Amino acid sequence: MKHAWMRQRLTTHVLLAWVALQASWSAVAATPQTLHIGNRDTQLTLQLDPSTPQVTRLASTSGAAWQGADATKLIEHIAFDGKDQPLHWHFDRAASHLQGNVVDAVYESDVPKLRLTWTWRARAQHGPLEHTIRIENLTGR
Repeated sequence: MKHAWMRQRLTTHVLLAWVALQASWSAVAATPQTLHIGNRDTQLTLQLDPSTPQVTRLASTSGAAWQGADATKLIEHIAFDGKDQPLHWHFDRAASHLQGNVVDAVYESDVPKLRLTWTWRARAQHGPLEHTIRIENLTGR
């Protein structure tokens, strides 16, 4: 009897913890994510907002720094089936990642189905940072 009561109480605590975690993850998913990458020469601060990325700071070790104020405008429309189609991007936190000195921020458009990967990379301990943008057509056409 005592074990059944303890098992039920443990199950209730696990369920409450899971609900709290889901609620906090929903709040986190809607808030911007700030990341820092760089090398011995250059440091970069990125803010990944729900609909667009932004470089908020670019600084050299010599002390010079640039502060970004405006978000990056991702491609706003395309020609699709002969018509001008507006794009509405949303941040895909699960597909995005930071590994070492590489950031891949993934944004997706639902109509048409596209994936944009906004990459920043510090290849070496010294020198420039590299930036690339890749757009994938996921419509199957």
